[in-house]
Amino acid sequence: MTEELIYEEWRNFVPVVLKKHIPQWKTISRELMYKRAKEIMATSREKEWLEIANLVDKLDEIVDQEKDEEDIVNPLEVISKYQYRKENIGQKIQKLRDESWREKIPNVIKKYIPNWQSELMEDIYNKSKLLMNDETGNNLTKIRNFVADLSHYVFENDMYEESEEEQQRSEFTDESAEYIMSLIEIIILPHLEVLDRVQQKGGKILFSDLWNKPFNESLKKDVKDRDGWKCVVCETEVDLHVHHKIPRNLGGIHHKDNLVTLCASCHGAVETADIQRAFNKCWANYKKNKISKNIYEEVSRDKQLLKEEVETILDKLLVELNNKEEFKLMNDVGGIIKRLEVIFYE
Repeated sequence: MTEELIYEEWRNFVPVVLKKHIPQWKTISRELMYKRAKEIMATSREKEWLEIANLVDKLDEIVDQEKDEEDIVNPLEVISKYQYRKENIGQKIQKLRDESWREKIPNVIKKYIPNWQSELMEDIYNKSKLLMNDETGNNLTKIRNFVADLSHYVFENDMYEESEEEQQRSEFTDESAEYIMSLIEIIILPHLEVLDRVQQKGGKILFSDLWNKPFNESLKKDVKDRDGWKCVVCETEVDLHVHHKIPRNLGGIHHKDNLVTLCASCHGAVETADIQRAFNKCWANYKKNKISKNIYEEVSRDKQLLKEEVETILDKLLVELNNKEEFKLMNDVGGIIKRLEVIFYE
């Protein structure tokens, strides 16, 4: 028996007195029948009153049953479930970047520095150098090699300068991609969870009665202030929108925890609620933005010369495209754009 028929069984309990007063009792809505029954009860004799009360009790039972089957959604609770992802992935990436040197600490140093797992890099470096005065032979060689390796971490900024291309590659590692994916999940997963709960309950969803601020320019400014006036995903600083993680039509409220700053491009991708599709677009935006910030090339104002340079660069692009040299390709595309801006707009 379908749910609809189960909820229609109440009509079998409509007493004769109500059928007389309500000729359309076979088609009237349950809510209106309840209201009319309560009105008629007020002027009924005892026997009729009991018959009507029996129907009213049945209608109350149905309402209670429906409430039990409804899912109450608190948007802020849903959002908070996914916030840990950003913290965890940030900690994980930081640990990967900062702690890999500890794996190289030789046992002879661990013996003299019991808290080697937590001690600061500089302190371990200095203590290891002192140990070189007390050790000989194989132990001395191990300590010396470790100190030499660790010095590259300690004095990295002074001793090593990455090339521009190496800097770009370091920004586009698997860790960076994982971080961007985690941001996409934080934004989209609350939407998908509420949507899934709505579908599972056949639309029988109640949303918590939370205080809701107006979605005005003041609230948008507060959100952008919190996010540093840049897209939280690709970090661009232009054409910024404020996005609801849980959409308004699914109970999403105008609360800062439910709002996030996105550029127009990332916003359009996130609105699809397709995590992989959004990642592909936002990851491309992130790389494009990072590379554009690294393009400081000064270009000539001689338009004829610029046209010749554009032709030369276009020839290079074909080679880079065939060789799948992504970083060179994106840099050269940026160079063409700068030249075309001068040719057409200056």
